[in-house]
Amino acid sequence: MTPSLVRNIVQAIRRHRLAAYYAGALALTWAAWAPLVLGRIVVRPGGWPSHAPGLLGPALAALFVTAVADGPDGLAQIGRSLVRWRFGPGAWLMVASPLLLFAATALVTTALGRPLAWDQLGTMNGFPVGSPLVLGLLLVVINGIGEETGWRGFAFRELRARHGLVMSGLLVAPIWALWHVPSFAVLETYRGLGPGELLGFVIGIASGAIVLGWLYEKSGGSLLAVSLWHGTFNLFTATAAARGPLAAVETTAVIVLAVGLVARQAARSRASWAGAARTRKTTSFSS
Repeated sequence: MTPSLVRNIVQAIRRHRLAAYYAGALALTWAAWAPLVLGRIVVRPGGWPSHAPGLLGPALAALFVTAVADGPDGLAQIGRSLVRWRFGPGAWLMVASPLLLFAATALVTTALGRPLAWDQLGTMNGFPVGSPLVLGLLLVVINGIGEETGWRGFAFRELRARHGLVMSGLLVAPIWALWHVPSFAVLETYRGLGPGELLGFVIGIASGAIVLGWLYEKSGGSLLAVSLWHGTFNLFTATAAARGPLAAVETTAVIVLAVGLVARQAARSRASWAGAARTRKTTSFSS
């Protein structure tokens, strides 16, 4: 490429940062998944073939756009966010919530005579079958950091500068959902989803985008916090052991929390509008 073309590309990325990130995240992930789709390969537990490399696409896209647009300072900010562990007890409680819900569900189902399949907690499409602890660590790094560096650390943060918490999350959700599309052709557990389950998937993505955006803010912009939550949530919803009540409880909790966050913002907006109306009314009387 000529120097002038490089300059034009750099300027375009700087002017359209968010669009460049979205294009990069989709292109990198879909390029990694394309051979699986074209080869009609079904990803099952066992480690290979695997869709896992494609999960790093959002992080790689965010790092590239940040390097071009913000240089070393921007990359350093991402690095600090990835190791930011000092945040309040409320955020830590939220980070631990997938594990806590898992423990509670396990106790209830065991008491009802339906114990969870503990031996399948380390079984998930595209990853080696083995220890739940090892799988959890892999999910935090690949699923968590691989996705959250882009979706929350770049896209949500860019949108949040201009929009409210809920709207920023909802604006991330459609592209995040679109990013998943090829996985419906290759993941064993996604291939048989019906219309109702697909609708549930979309609702879950929108709810997750709101909740993760809230956690990102509550933790002071910690990518570590959202990556830990994302990885452990997938451990307790996407493994073979999670099929049934465990995944239902975890997913329902996210939807309920998202609805609560939407209701809270709506209440605050109504209060703000009412306050502004009273101020205008008082001002008109004073005049």
